[in-house]
Amino acid sequence: MKLLAPFFIVLILATSCANPVTEHPCPAVEASHILTKASTPEEFENAQDTAEVIIAKLQQGKSFADLALQYGSDGTKTKGGYLDWFTRGMMVQPFEDSCFNATINKPLIVKTQFGVHVVNVTGKKEIPCN
Repeated sequence: MKLLAPFFIVLILATSCANPVTEHPCPAVEASHILTKASTPEEFENAQDTAEVIIAKLQQGKSFADLALQYGSDGTKTKGGYLDWFTRGMMVQPFEDSCFNATINKPLIVKTQFGVHVVNVTGKKEIPCN
């Protein structure tokens, strides 16, 4: 029996490596945002006004990336506000909920503890869970 134990361990490891456990897929979204930072009620009011201006410019056909560069206040502004694909649990709750409930390519305004965001979800898909 002592000789068989290592064999079974090697067999289990080899089987699990050759046939990885397939987990259920997780919903993911691809999004960009334009953040206007705010921390006081007055700043939030101003940031909301800015977000409404940005939405109006988007409705006029302005480029999201150009507006991100012009109005953005975080590190994503030089990437057109691009956040890449993300799954639940990767963003703060109000932002995440808004993104997962959003209509693709219909920008919306989201308030978080960081400020006011104009968000554009550009894709939805399911990816393997980590």
